[in-house]
Amino acid sequence: MSIKVAIIDDHPLVRGGINALLGYEADIELTGNYSNSNQMLADFRSAQPDVLLLDLQMPDTSGFELIPLITATYPSIKIIVLTSIDSALIIRNLLHAGAKGYLLKTGNQEHIAEAIREVGQGRIFLSEEVKNLLTNSLLHHKTNLGFHKDLSDRELQILQLLFEEYTSPEIAEKIHLSVRTVENYRLGLLQKLDAKNITGLIKKAIMMGLVK
Repeated sequence: MSIKVAIIDDHPLVRGGINALLGYEADIELTGNYSNSNQMLADFRSAQPDVLLLDLQMPDTSGFELIPLITATYPSIKIIVLTSIDSALIIRNLLHAGAKGYLLKTGNQEHIAEAIREVGQGRIFLSEEVKNLLTNSLLHHKTNLGFHKDLSDRELQILQLLFEEYTSPEIAEKIHLSVRTVENYRLGLLQKLDAKNITGLIKKAIMMGLVK
């Protein structure tokens, strides 16, 4: 019996590449190919895949929000995160939230089929790059105060501007990024510092000495 798989990613080239890759796998059937979460969630009401390949940075609803929603509503769907975000803390948070696999888009795409089979059989799959990130994180971060090492210079910059009460459009203009990119950074910071909203994020940032 084949493993039914759906993909959600807003980049057509990514979806097309995965579609072509999986076309060679006799035991894997692609049943859904989505560029937005609204259509995907509407389809899930009538039929669900066994495995979902999910990009974190979506234009309508982020993967950070989708994972707990899907795992709560459709617990039989096993989620594999496929992203370019390589933060050990985010990986740990998303696994805790219910993801069963984590792959980097910069890694070997041939591992996707292997990950689908492993996760489809109820196991956790992490690419070698992800395992190395987690191992290095455990070796270097002994306390919560070490979390700042998981933040990039860009994330620290945006965190400081949020502390200074800049809005996302103002931050985007100031550091020459798109508003969407700034929003993605904000969501990532909420995940990394385990905060529910910007107020909580700033409180934790102050406590951890990340802003001044």
